[in-house]
Amino acid sequence: MTSDGLFAETAAYYARFRPGYPEMFFEDVVRRFRLDGTGRLLDLGCGTGQLGIPLAAHVAEVVGMDPEPGMLAEAARLAAARAVGNASWVLGGSADLPGTLGRFRLVAMGRSFHWMDRERVLEALDGMVEGMVEGDGGLVIAGDACLARPVTSVPLRRLLGDRRPAFEEEVAEVLRAYTSDGRLLEPVSLAVLTATRNA
Repeated sequence: MTSDGLFAETAAYYARFRPGYPEMFFEDVVRRFRLDGTGRLLDLGCGTGQLGIPLAAHVAEVVGMDPEPGMLAEAARLAAARAVGNASWVLGGSADLPGTLGRFRLVAMGRSFHWMDRERVLEALDGMVEGMVEGDGGLVIAGDACLARPVTSVPLRRLLGDRRPAFEEEVAEVLRAYTSDGRLLEPVSLAVLTATRNA
């Protein structure tokens, strides 16, 4: 997973507008992997920390890794705002694995897996996940219902350059036609894949 500057200047938009994950999802992850405040969590392709920050209370340490510095800066800002003190943010992508990050009880990936060389990433993670008790170690991938096929995400801000304000106003004008109170509701579905690692 490399960013090539693709997501530069989009972190604030991700933090503000990207759909989050429901509380019942986090409760299920905590229960399924028996997260008890111990062990380490790798949030791979962490973006603004939508997985790592909520799960930080259930592990000893969170390491968020992303190839975009702006995403890491926003994740660090959000973690500080929520008094999350056991998270660190590392610049890098899936191509850098296994690297020197060490071993983890759980590896989580949100809407990032489709950007990666999936087979190579899973092979690298195989040596990084530890199962302290049978079934304790594992992997969780959470994304849209179309998780099985690649999804395109296009950060237009950089691509539009000085045409961005006019584009944003045009989009806002079109959207206003669909709402009487200025609010739009978007149905969001979530697909989750999990894998456990035996001791």
